[in-house]
Amino acid sequence: MPNNTPISDLLDSLRSISGEYPKTTIAALFARRSESVPAMLDVFRDRMELYKDVALRDEQMPFFALYILAQMRESALCPLLLDVLRYPFEDDGDLDAFWGDILFEDVPSILLSVYDGNLQALAALALDRDVMRAIRFVALQTIGLLYAHGEVEREAFFAVLRKVYAQEKNSKEEYDFVLTGFCGLVFDLQLHEFAEDAKMLIRNQLKDFAKPGDLDEALRGDAKNVRAKFMQVPVHQKIQDVEQSTEWWVSQVLEPNSDEI
Repeated sequence: MPNNTPISDLLDSLRSISGEYPKTTIAALFARRSESVPAMLDVFRDRMELYKDVALRDEQMPFFALYILAQMRESALCPLLLDVLRYPFEDDGDLDAFWGDILFEDVPSILLSVYDGNLQALAALALDRDVMRAIRFVALQTIGLLYAHGEVEREAFFAVLRKVYAQEKNSKEEYDFVLTGFCGLVFDLQLHEFAEDAKMLIRNQLKDFAKPGDLDEALRGDAKNVRAKFMQVPVHQKIQDVEQSTEWWVSQVLEPNSDEI
C-alpha cells in the first residue's frame, strides 16, 4: 500500500486477511507509529463494541493490533486490555470461541510487553471472583512473568500469591484454573516458600495436576537453572517480532481447512 494510505484503511485491510501474510501493512503501521497507535488503542476502548464487532465479523485486526502494540511496548494498552479481559462471557465455550489459544499462549506475553507498572490492577483481576477463572489464570501467569523478568519485586509478588492462596484454597471447582496457575508458578519459578501450600492443594483439589512427590522432586533442582529454562520459552518472553509471534495462528486463518485457533 502507498505510504499515504489512511491508517483506517490499513487497519481495515487486517480485518479479514487472505493470501499472504500482511507484512507491508504491518510495516506501514510501525513506520507511522504516531498515527497508528491512537487508532489501534481506540479498538480496545469499548469492550462491548469490540466483542460485538469481532463476534459478528470474525475479524483478525484486533489481534494484530494487540501484537503490534506489544512489540511497540505501548503501555497505554495495558489498562484497556485488562478491561477487555473482564468481559462477562456466558461460559468457557464463548470465551474460547473469541480468544482461542491466543488467551493462554500469548496474552500473558502481551501484558508483560505493555505492563504499565500497575501491579494492583493485575492482582485485582487475578483475585476477582466475578471474572472467569481462565482469565484469572492469565492474570496470575502474567504476574509470575513480571516477577521472573524483574518487573515486580519479590515481596510484592509473594503478597499476591498469599492472597490468591488464602482466598482460593478451599475452592470446589472441578478443574481450577486459578489453583493450577498458583501451583504452576511454584513449580516453574522454584518458589520453595509456597511448597507446602502447593502440596496441600495437590493432595486435596488438584490430584490430576501432579503428585506431592513431583513437587519435592522439582524443587530439588538448581533454582537458577530452572528459572533460566523457564525464561527461554517463547511464550514466557516479551513480544519481539509480530510476524514470528502470530504466524502460528495466522497460518490457520490463511488455510481454510485448518483448525480454528
